[in-house]
Amino acid sequence: MSRETHTAPQPLLEVKGLKTVFGAPEAGAVAVDRISLTIGQAEALGLVGESGSGKSVTALSILRLVADPPGRIVEGEIFFKGRDLLRLGPAAMRAVRGNEISLILQEPATALNPVMTVGSQIAEALTIHKKLKGRDAHARVVESLARVGIPSPEKTARSWPHQLSGGMIQRAMIAMALICRPDLLIADEPTSALDVTIQAQILDLLDRLRQEEAMSLLLISHDLGVVAGLCDRVAVMYAAEIVEEAASSQLFEHPGHPYTAALLRSMPTLGRTQQRLRPIPGSVPSPAAHPAACRFRPRCVRAQSICGERKPTLDELTPGHRVACFFPDREV
Repeated sequence: MSRETHTAPQPLLEVKGLKTVFGAPEAGAVAVDRISLTIGQAEALGLVGESGSGKSVTALSILRLVADPPGRIVEGEIFFKGRDLLRLGPAAMRAVRGNEISLILQEPATALNPVMTVGSQIAEALTIHKKLKGRDAHARVVESLARVGIPSPEKTARSWPHQLSGGMIQRAMIAMALICRPDLLIADEPTSALDVTIQAQILDLLDRLRQEEAMSLLLISHDLGVVAGLCDRVAVMYAAEIVEEAASSQLFEHPGHPYTAALLRSMPTLGRTQQRLRPIPGSVPSPAAHPAACRFRPRCVRAQSICGERKPTLDELTPGHRVACFFPDREV
């Protein structure tokens, strides 16, 4: 009688021990310090943390867009659909960017060329990756603009970037990112420059398109509230390291790391209108001067002597919930 063996599906993206530095190898600034993460097929992962924690550099590192010099990836592996992106040649890597993996930048207005129409810029990816030109490319551009909720896609395709509002520019950037139907979309603070109403519309749009396309998503944000309803799992980043990772519901209900708990306490919520928000004292340390051992120790209410002597490892608190802390909250 044969015995069936079941193996876990290979993740779409697997980052192992990634380290990115700026400046000299020994004395430079460590922006990403040996982080590891995975994203499954059609899964949404939120990467959250304060400004300066290394989130955006992580995204740029995955796509090998870190400017060299002054920055470079010095350690690690980045497997995408089984291939190590760090071992691909320049031409093979260009074939991945914008085609299999797309990126939405934090400041969309600065990402558009002011002397090219919106439609011609979106069509560039089709020409490069799908060899579409002329009417065929234009038809796909108009279709893509319509899918992201732009009411006059033909007019918008002929418009210049300065003629669009902030929300329209962000929708156009999403249309550009999705024009080649990528397997993975990386969205770096996609709503940070928008008002609250437009933020909600953009997040709803990303969620709908992700489900329609069965696309994976890496959503980068400094705001846990932004990822709460959109992501299956959340990884919390602090001072170039991942300090906690869990399913969204688990992380929001029972944060294990004191930094995650502090982030949640600093968020305004509808049911806590009479309770004062509690800001986190201090600031994220400079990438050029990370504290020894636990990097959150100078700001942590739970810190004890061991926290200044040894670095905590990212260990499993409960199945699927990993925390890098000597004194995690073990409430389950």
